Amino acid sequence: MSRGSGRRLVSVPTWEIVIIALVTLVAMEPVTYLVHRHVMHGFGQGWHISHHRRRRGRVERNDLYPVVFAGLTVLVMLLGVVVESLAILLPIGIGIMLYGLGYLFVHEVYIHRRLRRFESRLPGFEHLADAHALHHRFGGEPFGFLAPVVPRSIRVREAEADARGLTRPRQALLDNEPVTGTQRETMAPRVSSASSFAPIVHAATEVDERR
Repeated sequence: MSRGSGRRLVSVPTWEIVIIALVTLVAMEPVTYLVHRHVMHGFGQGWHISHHRRRRGRVERNDLYPVVFAGLTVLVMLLGVVVESLAILLPIGIGIMLYGLGYLFVHEVYIHRRLRRFESRLPGFEHLADAHALHHRFGGEPFGFLAPVVPRSIRVREAEADARGLTRPRQALLDNEPVTGTQRETMAPRVSSASSFAPIVHAATEVDERR
């Protein structure tokens, strides 16, 4: 690819672009895990907590995260195109973009059904929805999106909650619906304390049916 002057815009060979993009795509899962856990559920939860509340419209404040990340990705790719010494940023940006597209479909469309016309259930994606429902149920692990790992402790916690009668349909968990028949039935999830760094917790973990 070149301008009219003949100067190359991209100095990275095609095969290197493919390899770097694929490596970046794979690396994005642990990077996203860290961002989700330490930023979205940490100092940046001011935006993200909207995603753990019942949505009252078509958009939520958490949507600012993918908008910002998409903008940064475009900037990275642009630098890789116009600055020859930064050409490696182009395939890195492509890998990030591919991950972002995967996230858009899996998280927004398939799991949370942001496009109501898409109701298909795909066997290969069902375990992703199950894992993410646990994240919404307990406000913690798993933090991954495209390759989530559910710790054994979360499975045990799930079984204990189910044994206490706190079972809910998966989509109700993903829609952040409180437990029916409890004192928090009409309340949305909240931050557990006044600290801005407090973990996001949910009605299912706050209600003790034994009281």
